Parts: sequence; structure tokens; C-alpha cells
Amino acid sequence: MPTDFFDALQSFLLMAIPRALGALAALLVGRWLAGAVRRWTHAAMQRTHASHSIAEIAERSAYYGILLLTLFVALVILGVPAEALITAIGIVTIVAAVALRESLRDLAATVIFIIFQPFKVGDRIETNGVVGNVQEILMFNTVLITLDHRELTIPNGNIQNNNLVNYSALDKIRLDLSVNVSYADNLQNARTILLEIANADARVLREPPAVVDVMELGENGMGLVLRVYSKPDDFWALRPALNERVKLEFDQRNLTIPFPQLDLHVNETAGANQIKRIGDA
Repeated sequence: MPTDFFDALQSFLLMAIPRALGALAALLVGRWLAGAVRRWTHAAMQRTHASHSIAEIAERSAYYGILLLTLFVALVILGVPAEALITAIGIVTIVAAVALRESLRDLAATVIFIIFQPFKVGDRIETNGVVGNVQEILMFNTVLITLDHRELTIPNGNIQNNNLVNYSALDKIRLDLSVNVSYADNLQNARTILLEIANADARVLREPPAVVDVMELGENGMGLVLRVYSKPDDFWALRPALNERVKLEFDQRNLTIPFPQLDLHVNETAGANQIKRIGDA
């Protein structure tokens, strides 16, 4: 009986020790490989415009992903059936995908932002009806600082599924300033004044040159549009400045900015006859 026990123990050890050594070797190699992949990922993220948070998440995901794969290989070497491990991983993945479907949508959008870079940290964008500067691109959200200096967090999936305007993507942006002028005023004179106002502002680029178009002959006056180009950083402050200069110059040069009005004509004779008929009745 003792002989049978020792024989069984010897057989088990002869089988288990090589497997344990193989699993240990797999873990050591996997740990080294995970560190190398983490360094490669760090170097790759340095060449992108991703935020520090995204870079850190990418590095950790690569690192722990390799470690999990290493653990899977080690368990298989120890004798755990690969089919059972794959089935367990599949079940956990399906449950997680159903429970975290909104987060997975946002994560997928983040990956698209990193690859195609429709915007980067520091850009001024408009999305979901909000304009702001991109402060940080996180794993599931993007943080904006709005024009009234509020911090706004928007899920990346919402940004991907809505229109996105990147005001910082190009080196210049066009500003269209609408100005109404009375029919009683001289059109050419109004055009000259508007161009003088534009050219006097240092934030207005000389190329392409400013132009004034007659966009409408409305009920209350002529609808003019002053079109100028500026750098993206000057765009938002330029509109109110031009509006102020237009009002001051038009007042000084006696040009009228018309406003909607309604002329009411009363027929006194018809009204008196109507009152008389009511009195006779």
C-alpha cells in the first residue's frame, strides 16, 4: 500500500513539476512581454495628440491585456481545459457587453477619435449645441470649457453621433456680419463704410480681402453682409467689436439702420358711416 502511494505521488510530481515549470516560465515571459508592450504603447501615444489620461489608459490596457493572455496560457499548461476557459470568457464578455453597452459605445468613439483625430486637446469645437475648448479627452467622455467658463462633460458617443464643427482645424475662419441699411441711404456709401471698418481692425486678415454683398432687398431695408476672415482665436471677439464700430460709424455719418415697422391707415369716413349705421339700428 505505501508503495502504491509513493508510485502515484511520483507519477503526479513527474507530470505536475514540468507543467508548473512551464506555467512559471510562461508567466515570466508574459510579464516581460507586457512591460515591453507597455513601453511601445507609451512611445506610440507620445506621437499622437491624445491626452495624458487616454495615453495612460491605453498603456494599462495593453499591459493588463498581455498579462491576462499570459494567465490563460499558464492555466492551459497546468492542465485546465482550454474549451472551459474560452466558454467562461465568452459568458463574461457577453454579460459585460449587455450591461455596459452605452459605455462600450463611448469607448468605441474614443478609439475613433484617437485614430482619426477630428479634434484634439486645445481645439475649439461646437457639438451637441455647445461651443467650447477641449480640455481633455477621457476614456468615455470629453471635457469642454465653454465660452462662459463652465466645465462640461459630454459622452464621446454623443459627439460621434452629432454634427461636429472644429473651429481650430484651419488657419482662418470667415465671419459673416449682417447689416441692414435704409433704402433712403446710398448703397455704395454704406459698402465703403463697412469695408473701412473691416480694414481698420487688425484682427481682420488682408487675404482673402473683405467683401460686402447685398443679400436681400427686404420690406424694411437692404440686407448687406460684411464677409471677413480672421484667425480662429480672434473670431469670437471680432463680431461684437465690428457690430459696435458699425453702429458708431453709421450714427456719425447719418446712415440709418432700419427696424421693422407697420404703417396703419385709418379711414375716418368709413368709420363714421359704420358708427352711424349702428346708431340707426
